[in-house]
Amino acid sequence: MEKNTEFTTSVAMCTYNGAKYLESQLRTILNQTIPPDEIIVCDDCSKDNSVSICRNILSGWDGKWEVVRNEQNLGFKKNFQKAISLCHGDIIFLSDQDDVWNTKKLEKMLPVFHDPNVVLAFHDATLVNENLEQLYPSFWRTLGFNPSDFSKGDYRIVFAHNVMQGAACCFRRKLFEIAAPFPLEAIHDEWLLLVGLSIGKVIPVSQTLLQYRQAQNAIGGMPLTIPDKIRKWWKTFNKGFDIHREYLKSRSQIFTLLVERNREQGNYNQFSANIVKFNEFLSTRIRKINNRVDRLNKSKFNQWYFPFEAKKQWLKDWIYFLANLNSKNKGVSR
Repeated sequence: MEKNTEFTTSVAMCTYNGAKYLESQLRTILNQTIPPDEIIVCDDCSKDNSVSICRNILSGWDGKWEVVRNEQNLGFKKNFQKAISLCHGDIIFLSDQDDVWNTKKLEKMLPVFHDPNVVLAFHDATLVNENLEQLYPSFWRTLGFNPSDFSKGDYRIVFAHNVMQGAACCFRRKLFEIAAPFPLEAIHDEWLLLVGLSIGKVIPVSQTLLQYRQAQNAIGGMPLTIPDKIRKWWKTFNKGFDIHREYLKSRSQIFTLLVERNREQGNYNQFSANIVKFNEFLSTRIRKINNRVDRLNKSKFNQWYFPFEAKKQWLKDWIYFLANLNSKNKGVSR
């Protein structure tokens, strides 16, 4: 195994009742063609033998390692923040407890940091079942993510939803120092991505360097077919208005916090400037669907979303607006 000499590297892994797959995941980290310098594991009060598995495997490794068991359950967001804070490497890789890394992951990802302006990189993943049998070849495709658009500076997809899987990313330690503390309103991986875009370059590496198990993951998964989407929409139609309102509220909270953080820290580039404008756009959407009796301007959506997403977002706003208006009219009649 070749040793990396340009950067020191750390892996921050979080565990919680992960005994079933931990050993296989750790082995793929230890068997990297360019092994990490350090592995930090933070266990969030597991009730199984996750801690002993980690310690037994890492005790035979000649790199630096530490297994920390939290005194109380922190939840995955705070636990990742803690794990990262304990890392000393120049470049930090995040790891879940049940995935499988390609043994060339570090070898393929580290070269992007030869550019000193790159603060974060992430790669694609293959979706697999519990037995590592392929379910879908590309996680990015399930998200509608086009790395070519992103690499050209078209970041419209991040305004709609998160596109970066934490277990598929690596970043400079200085990014964490700027991004911490992670706000409760945001998932840690999306927050790192948004802050990264606000301060430097973020590089998508178009390779599937991870087998992403779907057994226990709360996010991700197989893409839905059109009939599946229709059935899902029909089943949740009555709840759809509340879901959309909460979605807009959540996006507004995240981007408001980002605007404030960027202002406090003096982070300013084209993306951070666009964040301010996008947050104003979100505020206008929320105000219009709740209060104003005027038609929503469809052209505004095209500035912030790709065409299909723009139509979907506009249509949801319009349906919510009409439903809300109808509800108010009924209230007046009574």
